[in-house]
Amino acid sequence: MDYEGEVTILLANGKTLYFNNVESCREVEEYDAGTFVIIHYRTRLSNKVVRFSLANENVVGYIVDKKLSRF
Repeated sequence: MDYEGEVTILLANGKTLYFNNVESCREVEEYDAGTFVIIHYRTRLSNKVVRFSLANENVVGYIVDKKLSRF
């Protein structure tokens, strides 16, 4: 994929986590585990995957770059 998007995770303490070079971002609901945001992104050395639980009180929400969003 040539395009590299961005995703921002909003935390309850007012801080934000920024992910750039994002290849994909999706929201997944797992049985008895809640809903997660799964982000696939690249660093200089490797590809990474991170997931955040939306049921966690520390995660307020997330913002997906318009070009990555399918909505």
